[in-house]
Amino acid sequence: MTPGSAASPRYAGAVIVIALILGGGAGQGIWTDHLLELILVPALFFGIAGLWSNQLGTAARILTILVLATIAIQFVPITRTIPLTGGNGLGFWSPAPQKSLDAGLFTTAALGFFLYVSLMSERERARLLPYFYVGLFLQAVVAVVQLSFSRSVTLSGILPFDVTTGLFANENHFSSLFFATIPLLAYTMIVRAESMLGFVALSLVMVGILFAVGSRAGMGISSASAVLSLIWFAPVGNKLVARIGALFVGVFGLLTALWAFGSGSSLEGDQRWVIFETTWEAIGDHWLLGSGLGTFTLVYPAYEEVEQVMAAYVNHAHNDFLEIMLELGLTGTTLLLGYFALLLRGAFRSGLSEAAFLSVVALCIHSILDYPLRTMALAITLGYLSSVVLSHKDDMERDRNRPAT
Repeated sequence: MTPGSAASPRYAGAVIVIALILGGGAGQGIWTDHLLELILVPALFFGIAGLWSNQLGTAARILTILVLATIAIQFVPITRTIPLTGGNGLGFWSPAPQKSLDAGLFTTAALGFFLYVSLMSERERARLLPYFYVGLFLQAVVAVVQLSFSRSVTLSGILPFDVTTGLFANENHFSSLFFATIPLLAYTMIVRAESMLGFVALSLVMVGILFAVGSRAGMGISSASAVLSLIWFAPVGNKLVARIGALFVGVFGLLTALWAFGSGSSLEGDQRWVIFETTWEAIGDHWLLGSGLGTFTLVYPAYEEVEQVMAAYVNHAHNDFLEIMLELGLTGTTLLLGYFALLLRGAFRSGLSEAAFLSVVALCIHSILDYPLRTMALAITLGYLSSVVLSHKDDMERDRNRPAT
C-alpha cells in the first residue's frame, strides 16, 4: 500500500483469486456471487470514497457516476398502471425490482473493484498479474483432472451450479478466461521476462487444454490471440509495422476460427441468429428507456414465435451488448459507446495498458456471440483490465511536470 492510498494489492489479489475460483456461474441469485459481492463491499466503499483522488481521468469518472446513476434509477418510485385492474399504483422504475436488484448488485460489485484498482499506481496494478496467473493455473489443474477420467465429469453439489469445465459452468466461459489472459502473459513473459520461447510454449499448452476440453472455438480464438500478442510484443525495430501486421494476423485468425469452428456454443443451427433477431425486435420497442435492468428473461418470451420455443428457455441474448441495449435502452447504448471511446484513448500509453486493451478486445469479441461477462470471474477480470487502460492520471501529471527538451 502506497502512502496516501487506501488500496491494498494483497486484498485486491485475494479478490481476484477467489473470484476466479468461485465466480464461474452465470445464473441469477447464486450464493457464490452474493458471497463475492460481500467480499467486494470494502472495495466499493474505498473506490467510491476515492472517486476524485484515483488515477482515472475526468471522463472516466463521469462515466462511472452515470453507470451508478443508471443502476440507482431502477429503484426510483413512480406511478405505473397495474396490469390486472388497469388502475394506477406506486411502483419502481424497473418493472421487476428483484431482478434489477440482483443484476445491480452484480454490476456494482464489479464496478467497485474497478474503482478500487484505479486507486493504485501502475506498478501496483502490475503486481496483481500473478494473482490472475494463480487463478488460471488452478482452473487448468481442475480441467486436467477432469480430463483424466475416461468420461465427461460434471461436478454437482459443490457449487450452486454444475461445474463442467475447470470450475466454470460453461466451457466457453472457461475458454474466455484463457484467451483473455494470453495478452497479459505475453506482456509478462516477452516484455518483462524477455522469454519469447517460454510464452510460445505456454500458449501451446493452453491451446492444447482447450482442444482437449472440446472448445474448438476457444482453441481457435486463443491461437489467434497468441499469434497477435506474440507479434505485438516482439522486440523488433519497427513497432508500427509489427503491430499493424499483428492486427491483420489477429483479425484474419479470428475470422478463420469463427468460420471453421463456429461460436463454440451449445446452440444448434441458426438458433443464435434467431435469438439475435428476436432480441433486436424487442429493442425496437424499448430502445428509449429500456425494459429494466435484469429483465431479459421476462421480456424475451413475449417476442418469441411459437416455432422458436425450445425445451430450454432463453436466459440470455448470447450477446452482452444487445442485452444491455434491451434492458437499459438509449442510456445503456450511450454508456457502451463512451466506454469504448475511453478504451481507445488510453490503450497505447504503456505496455501493460496495451496488453489489457487486447484482453478487453478478446472478451468483447466473445461477448458478441455469448455472455461471458455474466460470470463474476470474468466481470472482475474486465474490471481490472478496464482500470489498467483507463487509469492514466499519474502518467499525465508526470508528463506535465517533465522538463521540456
